[in-house]
Amino acid sequence: MNLNQINKYLEQIAKAELLAQKHRATGKLIDTFTVKDRKAGDIIYIEGRMENYGEWVDTGRAVGARRVPIQALIEWIRIKGIASGEQVKGMAFAIQEKIYKEGIPTRGSRRIAARRQRFVKETLKQANNLPIMIEQYDKTMLEAAIKNLIEDVKHTIK
Repeated sequence: MNLNQINKYLEQIAKAELLAQKHRATGKLIDTFTVKDRKAGDIIYIEGRMENYGEWVDTGRAVGARRVPIQALIEWIRIKGIASGEQVKGMAFAIQEKIYKEGIPTRGSRRIAARRQRFVKETLKQANNLPIMIEQYDKTMLEAAIKNLIEDVKHTIK
């Protein structure tokens, strides 16, 4: 077991969760979502990386928070085919105002959107094999460390 296998496992589950929550307009968030490991001394961090707006997809948006950029809403409306022509800009401003006043998910959509948040948390809930994989990785690393220690002792004795 190696870290790359653990990273790929988490990445696959996260992408599947994004799809299950229907967070696919352009595919940009899913396509750019990656999981990488980073080492700092003896500590290994496993990090998920994604487009900046992925934070809002994961956590929603608080009432009165900074307004959603109009251009992003215009692009989303066009991609989804919700409106066209002159209607797009007006609809974008209306959505922006609704989000500003009610947050995301909005009041009326909370029941419908019960599973449209916290894809990171849901990913970790579904990662049933993660503890086993980490244990196997730890075992592999411990065995390698012991083997290296034995080899060092052998060379020191000679």
